[in-house]
Amino acid sequence: MINLSERLSMVAAMVVESSDPACKYIDIGTDHAYLPVFLIQSKKADKVIATEIAKKPLENARKTVARYKLSERIDLVLTNGLKNIDTSGKCEIIISGMGGTLIAEILSVAENIRHEDIHLVLQPQSHAFDVREWLCKNGFQIEYESVCEDDGKIYHAISAYYKNDYTKADDVGYFYFGELKNIKDEKAKYLINKQLKVINNRIKGLTESGRNPEELERMLLAVKGFKING
Repeated sequence: MINLSERLSMVAAMVVESSDPACKYIDIGTDHAYLPVFLIQSKKADKVIATEIAKKPLENARKTVARYKLSERIDLVLTNGLKNIDTSGKCEIIISGMGGTLIAEILSVAENIRHEDIHLVLQPQSHAFDVREWLCKNGFQIEYESVCEDDGKIYHAISAYYKNDYTKADDVGYFYFGELKNIKDEKAKYLINKQLKVINNRIKGLTESGRNPEELERMLLAVKGFKING
């Protein structure tokens, strides 16, 4: 069995094993293809589509797949995000290890992912605000979030399902904190405190300058009910 990092183990645990044999498992930006290998070895998936945008990382993935003799079960695709990837029917779509702005961009140009058979597992390295904002404004409900520590760093990931008419389009505070507030864990508290400090510094700057009153109002609304702990 391949050994995953704590970060990838967290992501793998959020992927749902489907009873539908036609369910597609799609790993966007697979890097070395460690996650697809694990999903097959753990019997969560029978086949996985693994993509990369450049030839060199795709070749790294190909070497891993060959090492574990899974070339017939992991389809490696050179493509940009979800471009030319069939997302009809039941799909588990994983995007991990990228900045949140890039994840949101990939989702925003993807075709046919707004349907109720889509489950997203997203692990932004930064700018989680952008990911949550896109999800909430495009009919996806965040089911839960997970946190972990890996090599001295705190990471988190988001599980979301398309719910058609679901929206939190005006909830700025939710874009910043999501479901982290419901996790009883010091690692989640750390991420919340880190974000609060950034927002409070911005509030201080806006207050002192007297500029951008609309942004100041949004920032104040975002931190309403939150305080820095610890």
